Amino acid sequence: MAGNQAQQDRDLEQLLGPYRKWRKQWIDVIAPAINNHKFDDARAMLAAARESARSSEHAEELREAMEYLVDFTECRVNWHPDSHGYGQRVYDEKIRRFSRPARGRLGDCIRRMYLVYIRCNGTSDTFDNLTKGEIEEILEPLPERMSGPAWQQIARWAFEHNELETLERAFEMFLIYPGEEMGQAKWQRVNLMYQLLSGKATRRDVYESIILLELKPQLREFKTEFWPRCIAMGLVDSELEQLLAGREAEIRSRDSVVKPEAKTKSLLGK
Repeated sequence: MAGNQAQQDRDLEQLLGPYRKWRKQWIDVIAPAINNHKFDDARAMLAAARESARSSEHAEELREAMEYLVDFTECRVNWHPDSHGYGQRVYDEKIRRFSRPARGRLGDCIRRMYLVYIRCNGTSDTFDNLTKGEIEEILEPLPERMSGPAWQQIARWAFEHNELETLERAFEMFLIYPGEEMGQAKWQRVNLMYQLLSGKATRRDVYESIILLELKPQLREFKTEFWPRCIAMGLVDSELEQLLAGREAEIRSRDSVVKPEAKTKSLLGK
């Protein structure tokens, strides 16, 4: 039994390399268009990515995983409030798609990761009612190191549901697996949510969060979800107000660009 699991893990690792290479070429390039609300450009790139994902040059299991990623990216492009938006029917159709078991292990890992992501987002938008038990059930078969994108949304779910224990887990995840881009910003985002929810937030936590704002989606979330609670807790002064206003003016004056960071294995130095 252990030998079969080890072989499955090796097979998964062999597929992850080509999958990540394809993702970087075809999907990661769509994110700047989404961040800067260039949705027609994003849809054109998404159509090209879907065509590539269906190419017979890729192994069947790899194609399956790619198509899940394309379908998830379609949500990011079309469900954005400044794009088409979405309703209950559209949401339910997508959930049915991601709830059907995948044929291969890589596809199933990708499916599970983005099912949690989508359901967390749908719960925030009142189209769903995802529970902690469901999160654990969906993620249980998923290798921990692959679940980063899901934990970005799980952290938000935990913040909205006053689930401090789940936020602690998200905090740990981003310490150990900061990701390839914006690792410090992702960790600081979760740290601020954790500190606000636990009642331990300080002015320094707010300051560190503001100076790491680079993208329009970051700015929108910070102003709508975190800033009001910072004010309510008495953590905001005129200097922080001016700092946020300056960051907002800078972000809105240019296209949002993810700045490269020095590569590290984790924020713990492991």
